[in-house]
Amino acid sequence: MEERIGSYPNAKKGINRIFLGELIAILGMVVIAIGSGILAVKGQTMTDLSTYTSGANIAALVILIGGLMVLIAFLFKFFGISKASIDERDFKKAMALLVIGFVASIVHSAVDGRIEVVAEIANIITNVCELLVTIFIISGIKSLAEKVNDRHVFDMCNRTYKLIIAVYVLIIALTVVALFVTNETMAVIAGLIALAIAILAIVAIIVFLSLLNNARKML
Repeated sequence: MEERIGSYPNAKKGINRIFLGELIAILGMVVIAIGSGILAVKGQTMTDLSTYTSGANIAALVILIGGLMVLIAFLFKFFGISKASIDERDFKKAMALLVIGFVASIVHSAVDGRIEVVAEIANIITNVCELLVTIFIISGIKSLAEKVNDRHVFDMCNRTYKLIIAVYVLIIALTVVALFVTNETMAVIAGLIALAIAILAIVAIIVFLSLLNNARKML
């Protein structure tokens, strides 16, 4: 039997938190990228040690702020999924994978530039977990859309499934290819792969945010 809109207050609050978490995560990654860019520019253009150190300190602060934003985003998503799982069990499946993916991302950041193989493997695990978390969240939204008879969101879930899976499969495939790009003369190829991964990730994020926003309105 069709249930009326408003019957799932926990799912609504949870999805709102997930949506906010995704937005904060995007902003956090942008801040980290800005900090990394500042550090790269300072390293290339400044020869005075004291000036470079000052620039490096600014970059480190910016990166730290971005890292804290990513952590806050994780907490929003975790508690959002936990809240939504009260009304829809599909969200429960995403919780453990979210934690595993977050730990893998920390490992990747910790060893990146030092133990490249471990860093890339951790990156692959992160991407796989992110894909599965996203799939389970979409599954939960789809189930809720069916219960409240929102055909628009239901169909949107089906389309998002296909696009998200295609995007993440390409991301994982490109990440695996990057494992074998070790020759310095192939640095350009590695750069292009990184750019392609970034573009695909942006596409996935935009599509997912659109679905979350529609799900919030639905409930």
